[in-house]
Amino acid sequence: PALYKYEYLIIRNLFFVSIFIYVITTYFTYEIFLRYCWKFFNSFQLNAEENLVSIHLETRIADYLNFFIETFLLLNIVLHIFLVFILFLYKITLNFIIQYRKIFYLAFFIFATLITPPDIFSQIIVGFIFFASFEVFLFSLFLSKEYRKGE
Repeated sequence: PALYKYEYLIIRNLFFVSIFIYVITTYFTYEIFLRYCWKFFNSFQLNAEENLVSIHLETRIADYLNFFIETFLLLNIVLHIFLVFILFLYKITLNFIIQYRKIFYLAFFIFATLITPPDIFSQIIVGFIFFASFEVFLFSLFLSKEYRKGE
């Protein structure tokens, strides 16, 4: 009751989007990412019948759970930072965003450098993912502003 109606709507929408991102991250981490990681680590196993040396994957549950929790938390943090960034972009004008687009691109690649391993290929991929999502967001922001202008 202490909030204005527009504040309540903003917080409610933010809450629902945050829950949606959490569910998507949980699904992606558990169903897709960890499955491919497990296949990758299992691919290093060698049988003694086929090779001279036998190599077996002997993971401990604690290591597996630590890997899962760290991956899950990292993905949640990155996606929620992205949500905060989108909310920030809604507050500033479209002309400002377009005028300083180069600075946003530089910030994306710096952020990609900070969150990825020191592999240039992964840094470029993450930077381009941020870049593409930024462009899609700009396009949707442009369409929504044009739609509101036409009403």
